Amino acid sequence: MTGHTASEKRQFFMDTAAAFQELHDMLAGGTIMDVKKAQVYASSLMGPMLHKLPDVVWDFVTNGGQKRSLKDYMNKVEKFPIEGPRNTQN
Repeated sequence: MTGHTASEKRQFFMDTAAAFQELHDMLAGGTIMDVKKAQVYASSLMGPMLHKLPDVVWDFVTNGGQKRSLKDYMNKVEKFPIEGPRNTQN
């Protein structure tokens, strides 16, 4: 944060600390709804504040509190039989 006064830097870090505390409080709730709220809140953080958030926290929030693999994002696609023209003349 170059080109900013000491007062501006102090305010930025105080705001960042308050935002991270709010995010922590949401995650501390422990419910799926709390994690979803934290996801929305984390995505609303902008610029330098977002970049101060540790990557492991961002990954935890965006993955819904679970460790996921690529396979978790794949959905099985059911294949239904193709029906030919029906013979209605018997």
